[in-house]
Amino acid sequence: MAYRLRTRMTRQQALFVCRAGDGPDLVLLHGWGLSGRVFAPLVERLTPGARCHCIDLPGHGDSAAIDGAGLDAWAEAVAASIDTPAVWLGWSLGGLVALRVAERFPERVAGLALTATTPCLQQRDDWRFGLSPDTIAATRAGLDQDYVATVSQFLRINLRGSSAGRAMLERVIEDLSAAPPTPRGLSHGLDIIQQADLRAGLSRIACPAWLVGGRLDRLAHPEAMRWMADAMPDAGIEIYDRAAHAPFLSETERFAAGLARFIGRCESRS
Repeated sequence: MAYRLRTRMTRQQALFVCRAGDGPDLVLLHGWGLSGRVFAPLVERLTPGARCHCIDLPGHGDSAAIDGAGLDAWAEAVAASIDTPAVWLGWSLGGLVALRVAERFPERVAGLALTATTPCLQQRDDWRFGLSPDTIAATRAGLDQDYVATVSQFLRINLRGSSAGRAMLERVIEDLSAAPPTPRGLSHGLDIIQQADLRAGLSRIACPAWLVGGRLDRLAHPEAMRWMADAMPDAGIEIYDRAAHAPFLSETERFAAGLARFIGRCESRS
């Protein structure tokens, strides 16, 4: 499906939103360096049974960077783009944003679908999962040299190993080339990855949550995702055996079916 088919695009709070379909509201937040275009295969399978809102994060895709560089500023900006309760799907960096929205604006979150994300994406003294500080520093340095090449290499490293293989990676790199992020947006995103630690707030997120990880993922390690599921009051988790850091791309049919069931569960509670 071409990304622009059956859609209505608007700019709200400086963010670009691509809307498609009818039905229960689903917000989709992508990972670092990409845009909402990455969700096109998933959106195609979910519409018309859901109304999908693919938001380009600040400084990514067709969204302008915003003045606020921190996670709270990003959460406020994306929350302002949605005026009704919705299920929020967050992937990787987008998962951090979705978690923060659920903490700060619980009335707008009917459910959380989190894939290949954890509450803390950088390693710490008491958290052995995620990116090392040295990796983030090297990535940041590469942005000053050739930021598109740096993002491409980051994606190649973190998406390899899944069953979908080279075709999936080529598709993602193609999406990156079609809507390259801004250096400012990339830098702000790395700041969030480096600084955010949402572990303490997980027990206060009362909405239903559905977590999907990949057994081969080393950025959002399955053990870290299981820890997160245990820390949340109403969370279930699935680990896809042949997936790495993008389960919704490597096993799109399975993921779409599970997400549709989760949306239905959240609808039945409202």
